[in-house]
Amino acid sequence: MNLKIFTDGGSRGNPGPAACGFVVYEIPPSPATKQGFGEARPAFVHKDSGEARAGKVRELSGNYIKKIASRGKYLGITTNNEAEYQGVISAWEWLQNERLAVREKQLEINFYLDSLLVVQQLNGVWKIKEARLRELLLKVKKLESQVTNLYLLTSIRHTHIPRAQNREADLVVNETLDKNT
Repeated sequence: MNLKIFTDGGSRGNPGPAACGFVVYEIPPSPATKQGFGEARPAFVHKDSGEARAGKVRELSGNYIKKIASRGKYLGITTNNEAEYQGVISAWEWLQNERLAVREKQLEINFYLDSLLVVQQLNGVWKIKEARLRELLLKVKKLESQVTNLYLLTSIRHTHIPRAQNREADLVVNETLDKNT
């Protein structure tokens, strides 16, 4: 099983009222495996469209994918970078608690974030100067380890994407902020 997890975090003010969110898509083992994934639909459509409400979309590459989770969390007052990390943490916590039906199968996890700072720090490319961000990175690594013990993880990737490609996770964050501020 291959999962694409789009995470985001944001604060209104920096620091300010903040929230994080994530959206998880399941990708079947091969493009030919479509059972349960519905008809092909346009890629990464806006949440308010019929395609997104159906929870089934198709990547540009032709792989069928299915949305399996979408969650937001209000964080109180914090910084934007901390909220971005909390989006990744929330996704790992969801994976830990969800107990996906992949116990004996291989699992690939691909995270997509629009925060270059967080991606580069998670990938070990950039140093972490702020103590609070270092704590959050350690929490991510601990959760990665715990989830690795639950599933047979073959790879974990963190990829930076433009904000426009992270619209759904951004929408989850903003809806969560709107409900709580």
